[in-house]
Amino acid sequence: MNDVQSPVDALPDNLTAEYVLPQLKNVIVPPPDLRPIVEKTAAYVAKHGTAFEAVILSKQQNDRRFDFLHPDNAYHSFYKSKLVQLLLPPEEQDRLAKLQEEQEAERQALAQLEAEHAAADAAEEAAAPKQVVFSFRERLKLDIARSCQAHVIPTSAAELDPAYASVLPASYGVSPLDRDIIRLTARYVASQGKAFLNGLITREARNPSFDFMRSSHPFY
Repeated sequence: MNDVQSPVDALPDNLTAEYVLPQLKNVIVPPPDLRPIVEKTAAYVAKHGTAFEAVILSKQQNDRRFDFLHPDNAYHSFYKSKLVQLLLPPEEQDRLAKLQEEQEAERQALAQLEAEHAAADAAEEAAAPKQVVFSFRERLKLDIARSCQAHVIPTSAAELDPAYASVLPASYGVSPLDRDIIRLTARYVASQGKAFLNGLITREARNPSFDFMRSSHPFY
């Protein structure tokens, strides 16, 4: 069986210490507007040697497009991989180019899959029924509206629930609307507790319809 030659082994002896092919998984492909510059620079450096890098950095020191020549730049690994490939025998260049194309295709497929999943999740969330949260006043209005539709608004103390009959004698002359507000408020306070009552008193302090919550009010 023939031994498989590694990219570094395929380099000329005087270059193996200076050029090491980066791990393909660590290679970040530059954006379309920058990639041609990186590849063209790699071709020049492969032809003229690493001294040409210093010339470029000197002439283009204020041009951020050439930051990939610095080892700590995100696109330096891509530049280095292109440079090493150009120094390899043609058959090895072809093999590595194909390998990078396959890896790039996998990245694009993964990105497409993630985008599709994100779109599906967004569509599912948009299609899901939204839970409407009503304020106390809104819930009260809805309950009163339902009572009106069902024709169950009490018009006298006799028509109230027994628990409320002694609270609002008919002689007090409470309007049907006020009576319903008092009845429904009592229902909510009974289910939500004292904290709800205190919050309601604060929120509706200037609303005459809720004056009955004051201890000095005759309907209290």
